[in-house]
Amino acid sequence: MTIRRISLALPALLICAGLAYLAGSTGRAEAMPLSSDCSAGYVALTFDDGPGPNTPAVLRALEALNLKATFFVNGNKLVGPANEQAVRDELAGGFSVQNHTYDHASFTGASTGTTPLTEAQLTAELEDASTAITNVGAPKPTLYRPPYGDINAYYDLVAQKLGYRIVMPWGTPKGNIVDSQDWTGISSATIAANVI
Repeated sequence: MTIRRISLALPALLICAGLAYLAGSTGRAEAMPLSSDCSAGYVALTFDDGPGPNTPAVLRALEALNLKATFFVNGNKLVGPANEQAVRDELAGGFSVQNHTYDHASFTGASTGTTPLTEAQLTAELEDASTAITNVGAPKPTLYRPPYGDINAYYDLVAQKLGYRIVMPWGTPKGNIVDSQDWTGISSATIAANVI
């Protein structure tokens, strides 16, 4: 059985996740899924880099469609009542909240041109994020997603020893994970075309 994962950053949310908002004759927005029978297996929706200002809209759309997702959150964004409440709302809706590090630092530095993290820095990125997540009432994450997909066997081994299992956002050889590329600033139509 094939599992398809669609990785999406929050700004592209509704269209990329296969959700469409259509204005009805009453002026109300209605959520409806795109036509898909998922004949190739299952689809797992994931959202990175939140919570943010679009998180409540994403939750409403997912709940309206009876869809579940996993939110890979950044620990440094769990400050302030709005973002703390967003995570509590994710949990209340039955969504999974997992680790996307504390402040989105590249482990290897490959995507950002920065110095690779030391083992202590990597440990702090993962554990500080988990502390922030548990401080708002979520269970300690067991999954992590490396920012930018910058990972190697050494960093993954460090994360495994801390009790985390990797969920890659894209680019795994022979994988079937789709990056919407919404983070590049492309149009909604192009984002939808990338994931459909």
